[in-house]
Amino acid sequence: MPRSAPSAARRDALLAAAAAAALLLVPLPAAWRPLGGAAGALPLEKLAHALLFAAVAALWLRAARPRRPLAIAAVAVAAVAYGGLLELAQPRLADRQAEWGDLGADAAGAAAAAGLWRALGTASAARPGEGEPPAA
Repeated sequence: MPRSAPSAARRDALLAAAAAAALLLVPLPAAWRPLGGAAGALPLEKLAHALLFAAVAALWLRAARPRRPLAIAAVAVAAVAYGGLLELAQPRLADRQAEWGDLGADAAGAAAAAGLWRALGTASAARPGEGEPPAA
């Protein structure tokens, strides 16, 4: 029996949350920490956080399919709150610590996904008949 699109989207959202937890609660190799080794360079770990939480937020947005800006923002805030919970769990693990910079990167990724969701929803709503805007 085929799954409906909403249940598949919810499954994907749960898998994204589980993947984020797995990736953020395991020790990272030292090679992931600096990008290029230059002073002031963006640490690859922060980029990984941003990309991971952009994916988490995008999949959560896909599952919720919000159209109003406040609802879109609420999904992004929920993704950041989830990132905060993962940061709070990290000090209890070996070789991990909570970092404000990680949470900031999570927020940047979630905000990027929300902005893209909003832009794509607005663009497709402006062109009736061409694609389907995200449902409420």
